[in-house]
Amino acid sequence: MPILPVTHSQFKPLVAIILVNFKRAEETLRCIARLKKINYPAFKIYLVENGSSDQSAAFFRERFGNDAQIKLIFSLHNLGFAGGNNLALREILKEKYSYVLFLNNDTVVDADFLNLLINEAEKNKTSGLAGPTIFEYKNPQKVWFAGGKISWLRQRVLHKKKIKPHSRKNAFISGCCMLVKTKVFHSVGFLEEKYFLYYEDADFCLRAKEKGFTSLYVPNSKIWHDEVQATTPLKTYYLVRNGLYFFEKNSMGYKKLWFEIYSFLRNFYHQKKYQDNPSPSNRAVHLAIQDWKNKVKGACPHAL
Repeated sequence: MPILPVTHSQFKPLVAIILVNFKRAEETLRCIARLKKINYPAFKIYLVENGSSDQSAAFFRERFGNDAQIKLIFSLHNLGFAGGNNLALREILKEKYSYVLFLNNDTVVDADFLNLLINEAEKNKTSGLAGPTIFEYKNPQKVWFAGGKISWLRQRVLHKKKIKPHSRKNAFISGCCMLVKTKVFHSVGFLEEKYFLYYEDADFCLRAKEKGFTSLYVPNSKIWHDEVQATTPLKTYYLVRNGLYFFEKNSMGYKKLWFEIYSFLRNFYHQKKYQDNPSPSNRAVHLAIQDWKNKVKGACPHAL
């Protein structure tokens, strides 16, 4: 059972961990089982069932309905990654938590991962966010994320793959596992729900940076991510559309000029590519660009 800290010197800061489930109850169950074995005493899990059409809601009610360490939250509809997390966040911010941890439900955590993140965040007073090294679950030695960088030239947010020896500032922390000081939300606000899926983590980190908070990569904190590897047309749609939203919003000065040139050329190229070959992937890119132009936000309105 987590306990409310009286002071940070006597007890560990209290952490709210948010897990969002959408049709992956088995992975969620595995994640919770590992979380209950970590070497950190002061946390509570907020489990959001995000409108799954399967039996996830009934399963969680039966399994965790009487578990005092888990708060169940149910949504009738799929609110996306940002919306699902924000649903829990609104409740969390009414309580006296020092930190919020966004954690993908398809992860497996090292026993000491949260201790290490908290220790670095507490030492670094300017840091608002912190994240671990993330490995691939099916290839446990392969790095999936070792800090984030933004390529304004290529119009991409990228995962670094080389583990550094010491904690250091980065452009962004992956929302797969992002520890955030509660005070950041009071300055920055919630995750941006217009993205629905992808890019909301990098966007949040940039907004936090504008308020003076840094994003800290902590290499010796480790988790493993059981990500679905296949790139579907729906995933392609969100990556393309949201990438355009992200760089349009965050580009300033010469970066804004380059965005206008890049997006024009990209649109011209993909229009021709779709006309020559209307494959499901090319159709997804075409629709993503058109929806960005038409300012369509949130969930994808197309059958992909």
